[in-house]
Amino acid sequence: MNIVGIMAAHQRPEITRETLRLLKERQALPFHEIIVMGGPEEQAVAQSAGCEFLRVPNEPLGRKYQCGLFWSRIYNPDAVTVLGSDAWLSPEWLKESSRLLREGAECVGSLDWHTCCVKPGRPVEILHHQYHPEARKDFAGGGRTYAASLLDRMGWDLFPPAAPRNLDHYCMERVRRAAGKVAPLSDQAAVMGIKGPWPTLNHFEKLKKSPRLVDLGGISSPSTWMDQWFPGGRKALLRAVPQAVWEN
Repeated sequence: MNIVGIMAAHQRPEITRETLRLLKERQALPFHEIIVMGGPEEQAVAQSAGCEFLRVPNEPLGRKYQCGLFWSRIYNPDAVTVLGSDAWLSPEWLKESSRLLREGAECVGSLDWHTCCVKPGRPVEILHHQYHPEARKDFAGGGRTYAASLLDRMGWDLFPPAAPRNLDHYCMERVRRAAGKVAPLSDQAAVMGIKGPWPTLNHFEKLKKSPRLVDLGGISSPSTWMDQWFPGGRKALLRAVPQAVWEN
C-alpha cells in the first residue's frame, strides 16, 4: 500500500531529525514518501533525512498542513498519514493501519496515546491517556491515516486553512460530515508525543492536569517501556536532549 506522510515542523530541529529517522528506519511497512513542510531550518533537516520538503509559512497551521496534503497527491497515494515533528509511531503503526484500510476503513487512528517528557537533568516521564468521553471521542492527531477514497469525496479539503490550532477536532468533524468509515487501531500499535526543551502548543504539565483527558496510568519504567515499543528511542532522545535522565 502506498502511504504518504505529511509533517509540519517548526523550530525544533533536534527532535524533528530523530522523529524522521525513526519513521524512515523502523516502520514494518515503510512510507512511500514523507513530505516535510516548514522553513529553511526544516529544509536542511528534511533533506538530510531523505524526505521531500515543501516551503510553507508556519502560520496558520491549518494552511500549512493543507498545502502538504494537496502536494501529496502527486504520489497518487492510497492513504495519507498526518505526522508531527514530535510525534512517534511504533513500528507496527503503518502495517496495522493498512490492514484496517484494506478491510474498508477510511480513517484510522488511536483512541489512546502516550506523552513523554524529556528535559535536561530531569527524569524521563511517560503518561498514558485518552480524551474524556464527555469531551470528545476523536483519535489522537499524530498518526491519523486517511484513505484516498475519503479524501476524494472531500475534494482533498481536510484542514481548515485559517485554523491556528485544534486541527484534530476540525478534521474529525469534516470526516463525519463526509460519512467516513472510522476504525481504531489495535493495541499492537502506539503513538507518543515528545515534550522537550522546545516550543510546543500543549505543555506536559498542562496535559497532566487537563480535565479533558483520562489518565490511563503512568509508565513505572520508562526505559523498559520505550525499548519495547520504540526500539532505538532512548538513544534517539539522548541525541535530541543529551542531558536526559533515565531511571536505569
